Amino acid sequence: IGDIIAMLREKYHIDFGLYKSGTIIRRIERRMSLKQYSDIFRYIELLAQDEGELNALYKDLLIGVTSFFRDPEAFSALEELILPGLLLRDDSEDEEVRVWVVGCATGEEVYSLAISCCEILRIKRKEVSLKFFATDVHRESLNVAAQGIYNRDSMATVSPELVERWFERIDDNNYQINQELRRMIVFAEHDVLKDPPFTKIDLLTCRNLLIYMRPEAQKKILSLFHFALRKQGNLFLGPSETLAELEQEFEHKSHEFKDIAE
Repeated sequence: IGDIIAMLREKYHIDFGLYKSGTIIRRIERRMSLKQYSDIFRYIELLAQDEGELNALYKDLLIGVTSFFRDPEAFSALEELILPGLLLRDDSEDEEVRVWVVGCATGEEVYSLAISCCEILRIKRKEVSLKFFATDVHRESLNVAAQGIYNRDSMATVSPELVERWFERIDDNNYQINQELRRMIVFAEHDVLKDPPFTKIDLLTCRNLLIYMRPEAQKKILSLFHFALRKQGNLFLGPSETLAELEQEFEHKSHEFKDIAE
């Protein structure tokens, strides 16, 4: 396992040694099964010879699971508890509202947030300067996100009204995010374990990344998030993630939805 982690570190400059060992082993076993290898030493030889397989394992380890408006209940809580106060506050027209989506994968999460924000502003007839930072360590996923092209199946959770308003039809099966929304978003390659954070962030979302990290890595990332947020900034985590030692630095916005804190 250590040899494989070293190969990935050398090629992709990311240290999977900070991930939970169970996660690493399950993903390696999955790739070995798909390639019909039962001997890990033979699989290591394959990784050394086949850059495509090394990249496939790398992508699997990043676990880029995402979709539009993922976890509807959590998204509804965000739209009810956080976004109105963030977008409709007295000074929001004078100061840019900044959102950082960590581990954005292929972009569905950040586009969903941007759509939610724009819909609130449209309904309230208010203009606010919005800036979204969407980051990930996987360059290929970022390229997909930047293009903003999605097929009909992946957009099943987007209402027809929102599709009509925020997407442009390419053909019978594919749609692209419109330019108004795309201009609000900066996509960037970024590793939260070693790269400096964005700052003055009003809302930071990082869902289902911390659960794969060792406790020491979780602590480092959460401290970085705390630094990145403005005073009264909001942190949106996954339902299985906790603030651990930083619990006292945040206040839960809802007892029902434990994954939103400020």
